[in-house]
Amino acid sequence: MALKKGVCKNFDNCSLADNNEIQEVDSTEFKCQECGKDLHELEGKTKPSGGNKKLPLIIAAAIVVLGGGGAGAYFGLNGKKDKAATNDTVIEAVEAPVAEKKAEPKKTTQDTPKQTTSTASKNLGWANYQGPTQGGVPHGVGGSLRITQSYSIDLKDGRGSKLEVSAGETIENTKFENGILRAGELHRADGTRKWFNI
Repeated sequence: MALKKGVCKNFDNCSLADNNEIQEVDSTEFKCQECGKDLHELEGKTKPSGGNKKLPLIIAAAIVVLGGGGAGAYFGLNGKKDKAATNDTVIEAVEAPVAEKKAEPKKTTQDTPKQTTSTASKNLGWANYQGPTQGGVPHGVGGSLRITQSYSIDLKDGRGSKLEVSAGETIENTKFENGILRAGELHRADGTRKWFNI
């Protein structure tokens, strides 16, 4: 039984091919011991040249992704460091690209001023307000107005509609946005109620 040396070229599907492993098999069945594909005969070579050309790029990409970059990654593939050992030995070097990360400034509580909501009383001239405020003006939902003098509230409905209020009446469940009345429920002196939106 005659033995022949060969290598598998079934790259990406055979680990023996990817590693350029030399196989010594029976010349009558000259097939890869792992994947069963035909082997390519070596004629006096101690190590095949070539190899999986995609492998260095895949390794370099993996280092960049997993390692977060670096000054560069070098890989010696498909050969020995001793160049004098054989003329067919190739050392391939792949430099991984450097990925720079810029540090983002940390946000502090001073960067974004915090508006706090508190409950306070406020004289609006035509009514006394009691409820949530922000920045010293009525703001939020759930306040009340006690009307101190007759007043016309512009409903801003495009028809010029106004809501007339009188002293002694109240507006409950108010909604204010930065000091501007947006909604509420008018409680009239005769006991009737009217909900309005502005």
